[in-house]
Amino acid sequence: MTSIRASSEATEATPPGASPLEAAASRLMDLVTATLVDGIPVLVCDRAGRIVLANDALHTVLNRSKNELLNQSYSDVCIDLALDELFEDMEKSPAVTSRWSGYITLKTGERETQMMSATISALRDATGSPSHCVVVINDASGGGIRRIPTKGTALQRPGNYDGDYAEAILNSLPGVFYHFDDNFKLVRWNQNFEKISGYTANELLGAEPKMFCVEEQRELVYSRIREVMEIGESTVESDFLRKDGKRIPYLFTGTRFERHGRVGFVGVGNDLSTRKRIEEALRVETARFEAQVESSVDGILVVDENFVKVIQNQRLAEQWKIPHHIAANPDNAVQLEYAASNTTRPDEFIAKVHWLMAHPNEVSSDEIELRDGTVLDRYSAPVLDREGNYYGRTWIHRDITARKQSEQRIRHLASHDGLTGLCNRNVVQERIANAIDTAQPGRRIALLYLDLDRFKIINDGYGHPFGDEVLKATAKRLQSLVLPQDTVARYGGDEFLILLTDLDSAADAHGIAKRIVAGLDGPLIVNQRSVHLSGTVGASIFPDDAETADELIGNADAAMYRAKELGRNTFQFYSRELGEEAMRRVDLETRLRVAIQNGRLSLAYQPKVSLKSGAIVGCEALVRWHDPELGHIAPDRFIPVAEESGLIISIGDWVLRAACAQARAWLDKGLRPICVAVNVSARQLLQQDFAVVVLRCLAETGLPPELLEIELTETLIASDTERAAETFGCLSASGVKLSIDDFGTGYSSLSYLQNFRVDTLKIDKSFIAKMLSDSGNAAIVRAAISLGHNLQFKVLAEGVETLEQCRFLAEIGCDEVQGYFFSKPVPSTEFEALLSMRDAQAQQLV
Repeated sequence: MTSIRASSEATEATPPGASPLEAAASRLMDLVTATLVDGIPVLVCDRAGRIVLANDALHTVLNRSKNELLNQSYSDVCIDLALDELFEDMEKSPAVTSRWSGYITLKTGERETQMMSATISALRDATGSPSHCVVVINDASGGGIRRIPTKGTALQRPGNYDGDYAEAILNSLPGVFYHFDDNFKLVRWNQNFEKISGYTANELLGAEPKMFCVEEQRELVYSRIREVMEIGESTVESDFLRKDGKRIPYLFTGTRFERHGRVGFVGVGNDLSTRKRIEEALRVETARFEAQVESSVDGILVVDENFVKVIQNQRLAEQWKIPHHIAANPDNAVQLEYAASNTTRPDEFIAKVHWLMAHPNEVSSDEIELRDGTVLDRYSAPVLDREGNYYGRTWIHRDITARKQSEQRIRHLASHDGLTGLCNRNVVQERIANAIDTAQPGRRIALLYLDLDRFKIINDGYGHPFGDEVLKATAKRLQSLVLPQDTVARYGGDEFLILLTDLDSAADAHGIAKRIVAGLDGPLIVNQRSVHLSGTVGASIFPDDAETADELIGNADAAMYRAKELGRNTFQFYSRELGEEAMRRVDLETRLRVAIQNGRLSLAYQPKVSLKSGAIVGCEALVRWHDPELGHIAPDRFIPVAEESGLIISIGDWVLRAACAQARAWLDKGLRPICVAVNVSARQLLQQDFAVVVLRCLAETGLPPELLEIELTETLIASDTERAAETFGCLSASGVKLSIDDFGTGYSSLSYLQNFRVDTLKIDKSFIAKMLSDSGNAAIVRAAISLGHNLQFKVLAEGVETLEQCRFLAEIGCDEVQGYFFSKPVPSTEFEALLSMRDAQAQQLV
């Protein structure tokens, strides 16, 4: 930052963002002033040549008071300092810590000057441009410094000196002098060099620079020497290695020097032991000051007493959208006019700025509204030093637009869903209660409870961000299906409530529920992907079904679950029996969780029989559950509960492992190899890397891949055709067999069969049951067998229960059958016995 004038005393009204800034500026002031302890004079001037700071040590050297120096021109003190050239040189150097060393002539009296060694550093503003220079006098003791009297008003520099005079000057230098020739050999030095290095003259003659460098700094030193030879001058900070091994921090300068046709370099070195500590402290504090200002979330502007820009961070330009050419303009009035034009009240804005500049002791805080809607909290306070001297004013602008928008959003979220923008559950419950309280006699209120079918599969398969987009698209569609006065609310997850008020009868709700189910049945386009989603709706009516909001919601929920049991993508109205069924369903889910945890599930195996040989060629593993209190629970009761609750994943993984382990056990007993089939749910496919799960299970159980068959349904394939093709392609390539279960009842398109390496088509039992009495079903069975054979698939008929069915299937070319005609699903021990018996009777099959 460019300012070294700041306040160390924060006013009571200083906001949280202002105190660290003023404290940092105060510490910078203290460090500069503290150099008096070490007797090192410090002078700071700006680009205009105005002295803005001089410490007491400099006052002593120049014999002038503080008031005589401050705001004076540097030329009244440094008569030969080419300030314009110095700042041009600073502009070319990108390093904030760049220093310039050499000798300057100070005017120490009316007719006296004093040549002194000095180091000049640049202070830069937020854009990196030098705004001030700091001049540190290295030796103000007067020892070894030649005083040059002035004549009249013209100050004369020394002219040509003879050799002795030049030697005397070199020996009077406060630091070390050195001259290295074109071979980088030391050929001349002053007495201080011998004294400080500890070497004799004979030892020094012909020495190389590396003799005085520590090993880890040699590359740096030699790179600067090369820089001297290439561009003419350079400086380096490194340790001066004495003969006794002691290291002294030094600042070395180098200038290319040509004499008698030979090019070398000369330079001086100054001990930094004292000054370096001060300069480092100044640098660190300045860096902290800059970092605090630039890292501030607030826009900060500091001006001097004449309203000249001293500090301005990038954040301020961003807040006010100030173009770079205006922000960089030294005329602060241009920026003020531009900023005012961006406010909604430009005249008031400028008047307030002028008033504050005219009242140095005033502290102000107000809000400014910009034309683009941005709101800034503006704080202004004077910049004072410890003695209370006024140096300018600080302006701090905090953008509170986001805070106000956040407050507004919080108020909105208190009543609306953050994702879809629909009313949330709190608001819809209040509206239901209010509708009940204000319902007119004879009028009806309906509550529709909607749950999206298969949303969890889509959400888990494609990721939650995609699932969120599906929910937002669904919300828009729902709103388009009802009237503006109806309430659509997101109740949680993929569940929505639709409140319908002031209905003539329950029939009105029936029509709307039907329209919603039909409206959701069409595809949704989400992120350029077509999503086939449907909804299941449950409805309850006030006052017919419930008298309170909670009862109305609970009964609609129960009706919705009944609709799911009836096949999804439909709607169901509440009845008292449904309430009891909902309670039984919750109890069943709880019991199922306990059964999984306690290992109460088991497997039964139903054989698959070849119609040609009569032999058992495989079996299907089917999960069974026996509850200690409820007894045997049919799969068609607990599988839907498992699907809905997500328990199907853990059940499916257990079935896969248990079936593979049993098939391996049969091999170990010496039975002939039997292929065991297991069913896969859509959730298993989409929620995990199913191929990895299967292959790991085969490896851990030791079952050959060709003895495992995975049964997948057409609906599962349709849920994510690409992933299914990839997953089952991998399994097929590994030797695992694949079959299409319940063929003919699911996805209507047959194109997927071309993309899957399927081994078997399993014709659904619903066609088998009616094929002998219904010519249409018989034609479907014939077509399925023909299709399978044309695609090089085996064909298996499910649900075969009679000899007549078996004979008909054999006549039309079916390969295998499965059903109660041969055996119901049996435990593993009974299947072993059945396998042995069928092998013995294989030749006698009708």
